[in-house]
Amino acid sequence: MKGIELPINILVIIAMAVMVLLGLVAIYMGGFGGGAGQIQLNSAKTDACQELIRSGKCGDASYTSNINVTGFDANKDGSLNPGTSGDNLQSLCIKWYGCTDTDNRAFVDCCHKKVCGCPV
Repeated sequence: MKGIELPINILVIIAMAVMVLLGLVAIYMGGFGGGAGQIQLNSAKTDACQELIRSGKCGDASYTSNINVTGFDANKDGSLNPGTSGDNLQSLCIKWYGCTDTDNRAFVDCCHKKVCGCPV
């Protein structure tokens, strides 16, 4: 009895399909694993921005250094110590969102208005 013969074209198509599926799985798993850091960043930003908005000091650039960010390394120094190590809203806006602290108006526009959504 003769065995089932598969043309070489079918084998190539099957091999390519398997490689594409493995690639999709790798992309999905890579994107899924990196989401935890983004979730922590968004949570830290949301908490700090809500405190800024509740304080009513959306136009005061210096006040952002008084709002501690807990449980997230806002200043990227490897420590989660709020306040003393600079893990505050000001350092979060500078290090994670690229706001500059050289000009108070520019900082308020970037951190308060764009990042936090303050009605400044």
